[in-house]
Amino acid sequence: MPKYIIPIGPKNDAMYNYTVLYHMALLKKHYIGTYYIPSQNIYAPVFKLDSRDNYPRKYFIEIDENIIEDSYKMICLQCGECCRVYSGAFMFSIEAMGLDEIIEKLPYRYYRLLDGINVKIYSLDVGRHGRCVFFDEEKKLCKIHMMKPVICMITFCGLVALRGNTIYYKYGIDKGKPVFKPWRHSIDLLKDMVKQEAKRMRRLFGYEWRKHCGMH
Repeated sequence: MPKYIIPIGPKNDAMYNYTVLYHMALLKKHYIGTYYIPSQNIYAPVFKLDSRDNYPRKYFIEIDENIIEDSYKMICLQCGECCRVYSGAFMFSIEAMGLDEIIEKLPYRYYRLLDGINVKIYSLDVGRHGRCVFFDEEKKLCKIHMMKPVICMITFCGLVALRGNTIYYKYGIDKGKPVFKPWRHSIDLLKDMVKQEAKRMRRLFGYEWRKHCGMH
């Protein structure tokens, strides 16, 4: 029987947030998407674990499968805005296996987590205007898509979502909660909307983690 978990946070505590992100990096293979969960009015990355899998309960909570099914899964339209300008991208050393020749040339720092672990964190946003070094400008794609860091995996603009077999777009805000409506137009038009909105509403979920980690 599978179990679904989401992280607790982010909080206004850089050490806590880096600690949770580190544990999310350890669980990357179980990541199934970032969702807007209406019942809790939060955006959260969701991880699907086997019943035998362990996780640190002080940093994650379990969530019912029915709640996930009623939630909106954020969709990346590959516009490149999150990667191209002020990306704030970074990578834990445990995520950089096989990237030694490139990664060791990048700036890094050590950070002590709540667990007492000292982790090495590489800054990837060293390109022009904060562009991620792994962003392919021509193809508008990540050069290491299958190995991308957890902060990039969980980051979505928050404008476009999938629930069931229907694509939704964020129509507005009502009483502090996003309102999603079914999308019945072309995907190209949707991409244009995302590009325009990304300049104003950047990286809704991932930005919060970066901000509270002091990375914005």
